[in-house]
Amino acid sequence: MHIIDTIAKLFSKPRDFFKGIRKEKTIKDAFFINLIFGLFYCVILMIFLFLMVSFFRMFTPAGKNTFPMYILFILVAVWFVLVIIFNFIWAGILHVWILIFGGKKGYKQTYQLSIYSSIPTYLLGWFPLIGLFASVYSVYLLIIGTQEVHGISKMKSILMYVIPIAVFALLIIIFYIFIMVMIFSQMPYLNATNATG
Repeated sequence: MHIIDTIAKLFSKPRDFFKGIRKEKTIKDAFFINLIFGLFYCVILMIFLFLMVSFFRMFTPAGKNTFPMYILFILVAVWFVLVIIFNFIWAGILHVWILIFGGKKGYKQTYQLSIYSSIPTYLLGWFPLIGLFASVYSVYLLIIGTQEVHGISKMKSILMYVIPIAVFALLIIIFYIFIMVMIFSQMPYLNATNATG
């Protein structure tokens, strides 16, 4: 499937899209998509980091020189390889999770599901606010794809993703609150130290 057609159908008719990937006999198309969008995401991310570091170095006593370009290329290459490897591992973890909830297909279908549902995040994930909505839409695609590819019911597909995400978000909030409490609890001590100093 053409890349432009893939993107268009994922955003316009996601259910039909996931019904259509049943015709794919191997992971070749999904892997190619993974390569293209993985590289795109990594390059954009590294350029953003490069510009950010360059901006902050303008205000340091060390001077205005940025780090050498070859470091940027090395970072892009290493991160790209790690992303490709991680996607295979993540698809394996996702596959086990889906099987627990009654998934009916094999690892190949789960890999396809994982890659295609990640496309919005690959495309828009590097924008601070839009990236959040892209991630939410990727979860939505994961839910739709799980129903169509693995034959899991709508309610079960929603719960099997929403509950872990909600638990993870709650843990993040608890951790944040804990850190803030620790910081504010130390403020009287710091004020007293500064006063005596």
